[in-house]
Amino acid sequence: MRFSLSGVLLLALLLAPQLGQACAVCFSSNDENRLAFTVTTFFLTALPLVMIGSFVLWLRQRVFRLRGTLRGPAA
Repeated sequence: MRFSLSGVLLLALLLAPQLGQACAVCFSSNDENRLAFTVTTFFLTALPLVMIGSFVLWLRQRVFRLRGTLRGPAA
């Protein structure tokens, strides 16, 4: 038996709400757990951005020091 793509998509859409309600974080009865998961999500989202930004700023500062200028490029 072969399923068509539209049949598979329809089945996925019908099952999607039940999968969302199965999430332990979204519908946790404990507010402390929900807050912990939310804070952790924000932290893990921001961490790579901060790391990449810090590396770019360090690299920029290193390039300017090697060129002999302490200030950024002339405006």
